[in-house]
Amino acid sequence: RSYYFDNYVVPSYIPNISGGTSVTGNTLYTNGYYYYFKMTYNPIGDIGLGLNGSILTPNSDYKLISSDTVQVTGILYPSGLQENDIISQFYFTRITLQGTSGTKNPKVIVDVEAVYGYGDKLTLIVRDSTETIVHTETQTIPVTTYGSIQKIFTISVPQPGNYTYCVLRTVDYVLINGDEVTNSANSPTYKFKIPAAIFYNVTG
Repeated sequence: RSYYFDNYVVPSYIPNISGGTSVTGNTLYTNGYYYYFKMTYNPIGDIGLGLNGSILTPNSDYKLISSDTVQVTGILYPSGLQENDIISQFYFTRITLQGTSGTKNPKVIVDVEAVYGYGDKLTLIVRDSTETIVHTETQTIPVTTYGSIQKIFTISVPQPGNYTYCVLRTVDYVLINGDEVTNSANSPTYKFKIPAAIFYNVTG
């Protein structure tokens, strides 16, 4: 799974697990001081977490301590989490375009794991070497869509040079109590270059 989103509802009982004890995926547990969350799938790249609709800050509120387990550092056991709190998970992909492009209008392929009933929007953001945004493209996924979806973006830049891009994912959903929540998170930023010969289609 490369681009995954899911919600986890905090149960009434959170197991206290000591080191060396096996834990299955999609499980929240504690060591008596910190909370830990073992994810359903191993993320490819970075991850994002939200709590009740608020985005948590990596390396401040949480940190990845193994290939599939997060330690929550911003809140502590036992009072930090309450029953029915909602932990949102964003898994970020390692996307396709990196390095030197072989075309003037390179494509970026993003694999998305869509969840039924969730409004999903992906925005490609391209910046030049001065951090100025030079291109954006937005694609949406209908709320009736679910499962593995592939979205293809085409980059257009004004001139040859060095650029970066990332993908902003925004998900809208409704909590159990009826409140509407929006979560947004960015993928990692990737560098690419379009040489003058490619941009102007010069050969020889």
